[in-house]
Amino acid sequence: CRRLRSDMLLALFDFLVAAMAIFAALKARRGGLADVFSQGGYAAIAVAALIGTVKYAAVPALAPYHAIASQLATVVGVPFAAVGFFLVTRQLAQWAMAILGIAVIGAAVAFWTSSTYGLYAGIAAQVIWLWGGFNARSVAGRVLLRVLISVILTSAAGLLFAPPGMWHGIERENIFHGLLALALMQQAYAYAR
Repeated sequence: CRRLRSDMLLALFDFLVAAMAIFAALKARRGGLADVFSQGGYAAIAVAALIGTVKYAAVPALAPYHAIASQLATVVGVPFAAVGFFLVTRQLAQWAMAILGIAVIGAAVAFWTSSTYGLYAGIAAQVIWLWGGFNARSVAGRVLLRVLISVILTSAAGLLFAPPGMWHGIERENIFHGLLALALMQQAYAYAR
């Protein structure tokens, strides 16, 4: 009974991440090439979270697919969402955007099996978010503050709560997903401004 309750909480928090990724994707639409990055990044995060929701709720056999989708969300989805935001805050030529996209995908393919690449991709994404937030600091709506909150929440989630286990009686994975959902919400509001 306790394991069932734990799995249902994991499913609920994974669903919360999926819902916030979809919310962020809807707020991020701008009708330009930056959408390729933002929508692709948030779609990768949402798909991983939805597979995780189903895995925890009823189909544990989806674990290998959830692992693959989560890795894809880490090495491509998170950086693409950050790049999309950066492109909204700063105009780049289309060829520069294409080179940036190819670089992210190329690095993900080259270092797919590297456990440290996910960490580096996450750090790079946070730096890109901060750079974009700094570019948009003069925009009303406290964009830079929202970006800072998002970076802090995402960093805490990834660095402190990504490893499995318990933290003061709460599964770390639930805290990870909760912080990630809050970070995605802040990203959505930053995009909306």
